[in-house]
Amino acid sequence: MRSKKLETLIILYKELAEELGKLKSPELEPLLNSWSVSLGQINEIINNPDNAIKPSQIASGFEQGLRDTHLILGDLNAQYRSSAIEIFYKVVGSHLPSFFQKCKAQLERIVEKGKIKNENEWYLVRHRVDEIERQSNNDAELEFLNELLGKFEASV
Repeated sequence: MRSKKLETLIILYKELAEELGKLKSPELEPLLNSWSVSLGQINEIINNPDNAIKPSQIASGFEQGLRDTHLILGDLNAQYRSSAIEIFYKVVGSHLPSFFQKCKAQLERIVEKGKIKNENEWYLVRHRVDEIERQSNNDAELEFLNELLGKFEASV
């Protein structure tokens, strides 16, 4: 493996799957099963000498998955939700201590520029939209972010 970041993310996902699995939540089983399949596929890809996928591309996908995982865990049954979110923050924080701060800073820069320049930025904005769509007090931010998304989508 040529990427320390990718290696860290793979270890993070394995640990996260193991720790979340201890909750024995039926709601989490499909997610954990999909991670198991994905990690196996990623292992095949990175060990294939003819692989054309860059480690940074895989790492980017894993990072997006972490942002989405937070949303998924927030929708769990109350019986599992707080424990799952606690595990999530503990595991992510132990491997990537500044992950959430970096995402927030990147989003702030995008908003300040008023423009999305690439797919990674689109995912950051989309994630924020997903977060605040459930809230009633963020209408102006939601409208602005949806406008950014629409402009980017029209340009590609």
